[in-house]
Amino acid sequence: EPRKNLIRLMEAFARIYDSKTQLVLVGGKGWLYDELFARVQDLGLREAVIFPGYVTNDDLLLWYNAATIVAYPSVYEGFGLPAAEAMACGLPVVATSGGALPEVVEDDVTGILVPPADSRALAEAMDNLMRDAQLRRRMGHAGRQRILERFSWRKAALQTEAVYQELCQPN
Repeated sequence: EPRKNLIRLMEAFARIYDSKTQLVLVGGKGWLYDELFARVQDLGLREAVIFPGYVTNDDLLLWYNAATIVAYPSVYEGFGLPAAEAMACGLPVVATSGGALPEVVEDDVTGILVPPADSRALAEAMDNLMRDAQLRRRMGHAGRQRILERFSWRKAALQTEAVYQELCQPN
């Protein structure tokens, strides 16, 4: 989907690509995917970009745990569940400042936020994290802590219950 900003991700990846690095795009084909495949070809990244397609939750966990970083350059998200999932797995996230992503990814703490239209900033953020293992560990640890403390399913259930309790109180 265009709002996922994957063309910009390809452009950023092309700036930092080396033969030891691969980019994995997990998820089913959205609309306008032919343009994405063409851009991968045009940038000479056909061998470097892996498209496993839709994967089950169990397989998704394996992909996260095989990753070094997660890039989520969406132009707009209502929440950003993939960023939260990555952080729960201890991965630093490069995301955009679009939509609700800054509520999930805390800039310079759990990941790096860049403007949605800036492929150069996206490339620099990805490159910085790929090159700095200490920074990845620090951000990965902080991200996991943030998810456990702020976005757990238990906390969501308790907050939902509190809303129901308040609604059920007589005026």
